[in-house]
Amino acid sequence: MIFEYGVKKRSCAAKHVYAQQWLDLQSLSIGSPQYNTALQAITDQFATAGADPSKPNKSSLNQLRTNEISLGVSPWELREFQINAASHQLVNVTTKREPQIPFNSQGQNPIASQVNAFGDFVNANMRKVINDKMEIPATLNGVPFLGAKAHTLNPTTFHWDAAVTAGTGHIINDTARFHISLNACSGCHGGETKTGNFTHVGLPSGGAARLSPFLTGAPAFSSTPFLVPDPANRPSAANPILWPFNDLERRGRDLRLFVLGRCGRFSFPRLVNQRVPIWLPIELTKELTFNPVTMDH
Repeated sequence: MIFEYGVKKRSCAAKHVYAQQWLDLQSLSIGSPQYNTALQAITDQFATAGADPSKPNKSSLNQLRTNEISLGVSPWELREFQINAASHQLVNVTTKREPQIPFNSQGQNPIASQVNAFGDFVNANMRKVINDKMEIPATLNGVPFLGAKAHTLNPTTFHWDAAVTAGTGHIINDTARFHISLNACSGCHGGETKTGNFTHVGLPSGGAARLSPFLTGAPAFSSTPFLVPDPANRPSAANPILWPFNDLERRGRDLRLFVLGRCGRFSFPRLVNQRVPIWLPIELTKELTFNPVTMDH
């Protein structure tokens, strides 16, 4: 199970203070009393009861997600639960950024019309998809589009794609195909990152949890990215794109860059049909565009 909280920090200054608390952990020995106290001071800001009075049950929990193979039967299945404001209990909701299974040409029992609609959807929203800003709507062409669960059929090869050959429903941009698949839970736990066994955080081995090379790079915890050949063989099987992953390093880099920025006030005349002026302070530009998590799962 994964507990995903929303941290109630609205202002730039509050976000900077909170980010600095995380960064300061690097100066402490992991597991020491000082480290544990500092870590609890961070997590208490969202994990304690009543941390966010504006949410159901006053809990900061955004959603709880489960990853399981029920009774050892494949495939791996992911579901999402949220606290219902009326019942005050966790209820099963749609799995965000995961389309329904029949829209995937690589899934079980694809439906041609839905596969083509999926490809057309990605092509029409290509820029948002590539920038990881694309949310999957509830319906597409009057058909339920957002999935109620995510199935990773094969952790080594499974991925999302529309029509494979050029023509109707074919995703025309290789990078867009990669991002729409990577942002789907089933794709991220499957062929896009080649976990091999589905999990990114596995059962402890020798006292430590096993982390996937998607998180650590390869070799682990080096600056070298883990390279994964495009599972859809884009642009060709003989010369697939090698997608690089080292997500913990990326998160650390984002955190350090954010902390190095400064918060401040600025003013400029109203702009008409112009880009943001080049003299806008870089720290404010980052604050307006900062997205701490590339993928929403």
